[in-house]
Amino acid sequence: MNSMIPIYMYHHVVTAGNLPQDAHLFVTDSTLAEQIVTLKHWGFEFITLSEAWRRINYEGKTSKKTVVLTFDDVYYDFYESAFPILREFDIPATIFAISGNICDGAIPHRVAPGLYGLTNKQLKEISDAGIEIGSHTITHRELTTLSDEEVWVELRESKTFLEKIIDKPITTFCYPRGRFSPRIINIVKECGYDCAVSTLRGNVHQPAEQYFLKRIRSGQERKGFKLKYTTSSIYNLINIRRVKRETERLFNADKLG
Repeated sequence: MNSMIPIYMYHHVVTAGNLPQDAHLFVTDSTLAEQIVTLKHWGFEFITLSEAWRRINYEGKTSKKTVVLTFDDVYYDFYESAFPILREFDIPATIFAISGNICDGAIPHRVAPGLYGLTNKQLKEISDAGIEIGSHTITHRELTTLSDEEVWVELRESKTFLEKIIDKPITTFCYPRGRFSPRIINIVKECGYDCAVSTLRGNVHQPAEQYFLKRIRSGQERKGFKLKYTTSSIYNLINIRRVKRETERLFNADKLG
């Protein structure tokens, strides 16, 4: 059976003064807060990805209005700008950490120009506050370009590393750059992940999509009608053909390679 659960995808959350001109991967902290307030006003319950998967898999079609907020990469800007808002509104969410960016030091370290990773202590604080931690591999390399052995290392060792920090199981996964294939899905299963998210667009899910759940890209434009649109069946219907084409291309990646 199908379940309608909008799963929103965020990357960087920053203050208005730090919003770049090319902001397709950015939202401001005020926009995030506005989106949360609006969704709450519309009667949506916020849940983690693992809880969403449980409902999709075991409950099937449900009348409950539920929504998931997911954050990819998880640089220091998440801790600085998004985490306080989630705590303020007491909102659960799921974040996908690149384990190679997590450091054992006392302060965040630079992992790329203008980007800083989290410390072990900060990640543990986030987890203890009720935010679900998922894996986004060790290095964020595109998995379909790697050998089986390399994929195993990226998935298994990131999972183990994060579990030691937060002292909880890591059961959710996010594909770097949204790239996956049947070969990659099999390894995700074998590494013990319960579900995975993709960058395929949609808000209706079924159990067969366990390892490529669809999401909705969030952004500065997701306000008012443009936010409401993503919670409707129309959003899914408009994207059906596009999702079919992209899924076929991704599932043929192994054959073409």
